[in-house]
Amino acid sequence: MQMISVNFARHYFLLSLSMVVLASSETRADDDPRLEACIAKVDDLFEDCNRPDVPGCAVGIIHDGKLIYRKGFGTANLDYAAPNTPLTIFEIASASKAFTSACIALLMDEGKLGPDDDVLPRSQYMTEFLSQGTVLGNRFVVDADAYKKREQSHPDNPPAGQYRGLERIQFTGGFWGMATCIARFPDQKFTVVCLSNSSGVSPFAKTREIADLFLADKLAPVSPPSPTEEHHFVSLTPNQMQKLTGAFRQAGNSPVWRTEVRHGDLILIDHLEKAFVLKPVSTIRFTPVGKTPFYSSARFEFATDDAGTAKSLALSSYENGLHESLSSS
Repeated sequence: MQMISVNFARHYFLLSLSMVVLASSETRADDDPRLEACIAKVDDLFEDCNRPDVPGCAVGIIHDGKLIYRKGFGTANLDYAAPNTPLTIFEIASASKAFTSACIALLMDEGKLGPDDDVLPRSQYMTEFLSQGTVLGNRFVVDADAYKKREQSHPDNPPAGQYRGLERIQFTGGFWGMATCIARFPDQKFTVVCLSNSSGVSPFAKTREIADLFLADKLAPVSPPSPTEEHHFVSLTPNQMQKLTGAFRQAGNSPVWRTEVRHGDLILIDHLEKAFVLKPVSTIRFTPVGKTPFYSSARFEFATDDAGTAKSLALSSYENGLHESLSSS
């Protein structure tokens, strides 16, 4: 019963805290023309969900301790036509780990809790927090970016906690159509919060786009994809494409993605039944075309048997200084 009470209280505290962060009094940056110019461009980043017939998100931007931007986009409840606003309460999923660990850190600073105490319910994440000595030091638990860098290591990737040359402290979470990202650049005194209730809005991408906008003069330049690949397509026979169809699941408890042939094109269908056209740049390597959620450098590559039948599918990309690779089979 004690464990249920603790989890229940934490759940509602975090939702209220998210509301307070975005609903605190807003201060305009009238004395800084550059900030005002950046603020004026933020709405354009959310054009696709800035309408009443789709879900969306709420966004807050804090600079030098002042909330300089807050706005909701899209709808919180389609049945009741309730819009998202800075007051909308969102489920923040794994971002709650950051707040929980901060509370534990305060108790440890006050001498009320030690790493070996058993007063809190144990779990995989709680054990990881406490075993680190500094409970906020385990980036792999609280930051999806750091986790990706650990699981998809590449010699050219920047270290965890860094984005385009700047220190970044980031907390992320996602659960069944809800996603959260809190990205803070401490040296620049700049923080972006994005709380989403739409599978079509990635808070991880949006906070990055906002940082690119506001910190453009401080961020390191983005290197081009390497090696450079020619952007010309090849022709495959219907039989060759048919052999690349199937269902693919990333290692672990991940959603299933499928490939099938439609109207002469190879189609990738994600776990939300969204379909994307893949165009071949070789017999096994494809690039997504049209409007997609993938990076411009994204490439899908099949591993095949001697008969040309797909055995596995890998997605790789290089964007914003980060190499990523996801394999499915």
